[in-house]
Amino acid sequence: MKSDNFKALIAVVFAAVFGGGIAVFSKIGLKQIPPFSFTFSRFFIASICMLPFVVKEKQRIDKNLLKVILLSLLAVANVTLFAFGVKMTTATISQMLYAIVPVIAAIFSYLLLKEKLNSKKIIGIFLGLAGVLILILLPIIGKTVGFIGSFLGNMTVLFAVICFTVYTVISKKYHKYYSPLTLTFIFCLTTTVILAPLFLRDYFTN
Repeated sequence: MKSDNFKALIAVVFAAVFGGGIAVFSKIGLKQIPPFSFTFSRFFIASICMLPFVVKEKQRIDKNLLKVILLSLLAVANVTLFAFGVKMTTATISQMLYAIVPVIAAIFSYLLLKEKLNSKKIIGIFLGLAGVLILILLPIIGKTVGFIGSFLGNMTVLFAVICFTVYTVISKKYHKYYSPLTLTFIFCLTTTVILAPLFLRDYFTN
């Protein structure tokens, strides 16, 4: 059990390290590519890369597939809102907002999964929410700091964070039916299918 926990911790650390650059590279890409097309391209390529590994798993299709696809719409909203939000705000602020995912996850885990909250978690939640409030309101209360972004951009990223958190919390119960790779592939494929018409619109418009 300890070995599994350590592996999970290492995986989270690597995800955080590699994920930390998403906002920076997204801002670079969004200077040339519209948000819908940028997000479609990301997840179209990701779907193709993951497809051979998903096929190799030979995952059984069951009645939960439709539920997972519908749940993936929250993740689709996350990546789409993020693309629009990070274009309007700074990479620093966007990643700082995603850093409060554990705080929001604790709230939704309590509301949706009935997980218990101890005093330390409650204090952490209040401190985290206070930090979010400061980040969101910085563009309104002062414009002297260069990394604060815009109020609309910060709010857009915050909604993306909430969608991502709810998806993460609810998807936990489907891990007993599907592997993490399969769940991620379903999310990427759902994103690709939904954004394909918007990508085509961007392509013919531009």
